[in-house]
Amino acid sequence: MAFPLVALVVALAALSSSSMAAQPDYDIKTSPDITLSNKTTEERLQCNLTLPQPFSAHEINCYWEQDGEKIAGTEQMVEITASRIVTLDYTITKPKAEHSGVYVCVFQTSPPAKGNITVKSWPDITTHKKSENHGEGDAAELVCKCNGYPDVDWTWSYKPRDNDDVVVVANGSRDGRLAIASTGNQTVLSLHGLVVDTDGGEYTCQATNSEGTATHTMLLRVRSRLAALWPFLGIVAEVVILIAIIFIYEKRKKPDDVPDAPLKSNSTNNHKEKVRQRNTN
Repeated sequence: MAFPLVALVVALAALSSSSMAAQPDYDIKTSPDITLSNKTTEERLQCNLTLPQPFSAHEINCYWEQDGEKIAGTEQMVEITASRIVTLDYTITKPKAEHSGVYVCVFQTSPPAKGNITVKSWPDITTHKKSENHGEGDAAELVCKCNGYPDVDWTWSYKPRDNDDVVVVANGSRDGRLAIASTGNQTVLSLHGLVVDTDGGEYTCQATNSEGTATHTMLLRVRSRLAALWPFLGIVAEVVILIAIIFIYEKRKKPDDVPDAPLKSNSTNNHKEKVRQRNTN
C-alpha cells in the first residue's frame, strides 16, 4: 500500500513542477517613480511588456489601476509588435495630490502580467469647513481629510479663545472627554460633554508625509445653555421698560393737560330775566 501512495505523491509533484515550468516568463519595464510638482502640466506613465516566444496572439487587453481601483476609460486592446513588445501609456493631466498613489499596469495575459509605478505627492487637505457651533454639554466631531501619497501622519493642536498659547492635543486628554482616531488620509477629533470655558477655540489638524506638510484650522464655538434664552429675555425686558415709561408718563401728567369741561351757557339766565320784565309790565 505504501508504494502506490509514494508513486501518487511523486506524480503530483512532477505535475506541479511541469506546470510551474510552463508558466511564461514576462519581462515588464516601467517608467521611474514620480514625485508630482505644481510646475508640471502633465506626467506620463509607461509600461513595456516583452512577451515570451512563441506568442500567437496579435493584441492584448490592458488597463490601469490606481490604489487597487480600475481607472475608468483605460481599458483597451493593444497591438503586439513584431518584437513581441506591448506598450501601455497613461497621462496625468494637470497633476494634483489626488492623482498620487500606486499605479498598476495590467496586461491580461495568462496569468496576468503587472507592473507598479509609485506617484508621490505633498498632502492636500480637502476639508473646507471653517467653524462649528455646539451647545454646552453636547458632543462635537471635527474631521480633516486629505489627498497625498505616501499616507500622512496626523497631529492636532488647540488655541484657546482668550490667549495665543498653542497646545498639542493628545488622545484621551481633558479627563478622557477628547478622542482622536486617524486612519490613512482622514482624522477625527471627538469631544464629549462640551465645556464653555475650556473647549471653545481654534483646532488645527496637520498632515505630514515625506513630501511636505499641510494644515487646516476650524473654530469651535460652545454656547452656554442659557444662550437660547437671551433673545426672549431681551424682548421681555424691552416690553417691561416700555410699560414703565408709559406708567411714569401717565403719573406725572400735569393737570393743565386734562381737557376743560365745556362752559355752561348763559342763554337760560337771559331768558329768565326777560320773562320777569314782561311780568312786571
